[in-house]
Formats: sequence, C-alpha cells, structure tokens
Amino acid sequence: MTKILLVEDDKDLLNIYQEELKFSGIEYDIAETGKDAIDKDSTFEYDVILLDIMLPDIQGLEVLRKIKERNKDKKVIIISNLEVPAIINQAYSLGVSAYLIKAELLPSQIVEEVKRII
Repeated sequence: MTKILLVEDDKDLLNIYQEELKFSGIEYDIAETGKDAIDKDSTFEYDVILLDIMLPDIQGLEVLRKIKERNKDKKVIIISNLEVPAIINQAYSLGVSAYLIKAELLPSQIVEEVKRII
C-alpha cells in the first residue's frame, strides 16, 4: 500500500489535501513542522513526501536537504505558492521529483501527480 507524508502547516489546506487523499485511497501521515517531517521520515519509509516550503520552524528546502542526505532516492514533491526561480532551481538541484504551485492546481491534480511519481 502506498503511504505518503503530507507536510503542511496551513490547517485549511491540510484538511483539503487530507480529504482528497482519503478519497483517492492513499494512506498518509501528516507533519505540520519541518522537524516533525524529518523525525517521521527517519522512523517510517514513505513512498512520497509532499512538502511545503514555508513552514513555521525549518524551511522546506532545508527539510528536503536533510531528507535527501539520509536517502538520495526518496521521492519528494514540493507544494508551494513560491514561484521564485532561484528557489525552484535550488529544489531541483537538491533532487526534488516535482515542484507544484498550489494556486495553479486543484487538490485532485496534486494527488494525480503523487500517483504519477509513485
């Protein structure tokens, strides 16, 4: 069974993504901080991590760096509204599988991207 880690601190978006994942039959855990995401990733083998960039403690790119240090083949999808080319380029140089702009995609489209990457 596919299991993902959803890393999002916005409660409203978290609820929307959770509903879409449930509807799609994808099992998931949630993390609302970067530290929580790093801790959970070190204790469970997720198929994909959906990672927001703007988190209340550790920024998403640093979380991505730490996850990739532990497992360079880990599939990580950034979900963010930051459309800054330097940040997007840095994410890809760190090995992100996809960089999705939240405002441009429906939650169902984000879940479809998760399925495609898995």
